[in-house]
Amino acid sequence: MRVLADVAGLFGITSFKNKQDEAPRACLSGRDTFVSLQTGYSKSVIYAALPLILDHLLDRRGSIVVCVSPLTSLMIDQRSKFTCTSIEFVGELQTDDDVVAQVLKGHVQLVFISSENTICNPRFRNMLLSETYKEDLVAFVVDEAPVLKPGE
Repeated sequence: MRVLADVAGLFGITSFKNKQDEAPRACLSGRDTFVSLQTGYSKSVIYAALPLILDHLLDRRGSIVVCVSPLTSLMIDQRSKFTCTSIEFVGELQTDDDVVAQVLKGHVQLVFISSENTICNPRFRNMLLSETYKEDLVAFVVDEAPVLKPGE
């Protein structure tokens, strides 16, 4: 699919790795998709590319991916890594009200949020129920789900 190569170029790579290529294809076919790959495989490129791929295919702008991430430091790291798409994080450490307003209006394509804010903060819970997100949300991602051993 030519669009995958075009979008890969936006991330500074010539093509997606084999498993990175499979996940967007599964999403585009309408299937729920679970991706489990080793650390360092650049799983984040998969969900960062998804709104760009869909916008390219649908000849529009505005597809949104929400990524639940456990650590603000991971969110900030991802935001600095991807400059080819609009990306922001929301939550208790986001002190810029303008950024939050842009996210709530659906003007940010890749939104990072903690699980606590997704569940406990009515403003962000309502964001997911808004008409904008009902129309434009293309994927809801849980990244780096922490695994606890019994007794921890």
